Amino acid sequence: MAVSIIGAQPAVNQSIPNLSAEAAREIVLCHEDVKKCEVYLFADNIIVAIRTEPIFFHSENERLVRDIREELESFPNVRRVYITQDVSLYCELKKLNEQRQPKEKDLIKSVERIIKQIPYP
Repeated sequence: MAVSIIGAQPAVNQSIPNLSAEAAREIVLCHEDVKKCEVYLFADNIIVAIRTEPIFFHSENERLVRDIREELESFPNVRRVYITQDVSLYCELKKLNEQRQPKEKDLIKSVERIIKQIPYP
């Protein structure tokens, strides 16, 4: 039985599921240079703090960050990806992820403080 595809519209991003924090963490950890990461999703933004093996060339570091950003931004529910290698921000995100039920006011303050410290390209 033949199926006609004339006039069919390509399914752009319809088959791609929304990204969860756990899925984002797995994607980031797939990069061999990344040893640890903390991921926090809020609205349509993601904050990613990564701990890596020593990367000696700036170009390699930029490539790693660019690759991670491109992978995460390919999901339909992601508008911006903030990536940092700052240890203090990594610790702050880890603390934020470990809180069971943070107060919304405290949560917003923490996220805003973290984002202000991460340059967005």
